[in-house]
Amino acid sequence: LFGLSLSSGIARAATTKHFTGKVKLHGGFWLAYSEIRQDVQRVLREKCLEFPDHGIYFTGHSLGGALASLAAADFEINSAPRINAFITEPGSERDDPPRNNVYANKPVKTCLYTFGAPRVGNSAWQILVDRKITNYFRCVIWSDIVTDSPPKSIGFAHPGQRVQLEFSANGSLSIN
Repeated sequence: LFGLSLSSGIARAATTKHFTGKVKLHGGFWLAYSEIRQDVQRVLREKCLEFPDHGIYFTGHSLGGALASLAAADFEINSAPRINAFITEPGSERDDPPRNNVYANKPVKTCLYTFGAPRVGNSAWQILVDRKITNYFRCVIWSDIVTDSPPKSIGFAHPGQRVQLEFSANGSLSIN
């Protein structure tokens, strides 16, 4: 857990058991996500079992983007492997939910789309998320200060494919 006190500018380090290695996360974002973590992951597991042929799409704007990235990574690392083993195993007995005992023929696909999201973790977080979530598109507008915070200079990094959105004077949108 990587915490930042914006009032004092002091970064505090702690640990979390949900992401291994040298991953460090913004303390405030992790605290906010940890308040809803169990409920979010439970609902996601239930829906994956109910609809095994569907992907899971995470999305959010600003703080919602930060929380969506934490939820997506948490799901992909801690829940999806067990769900994939369960739903792709032909001939197994399963009791919940009944869905005519039809199993998915492919693993659950995790996708993440954020809009104007801040940086959530360090470079180890960036590498981990980029490796685990290949369908991550991070939409930004060049003048948005939220996407530049917390700063790179204290170790924060963005995962995902950057999608630059630009608005012209006539109101049209271009994507670069």
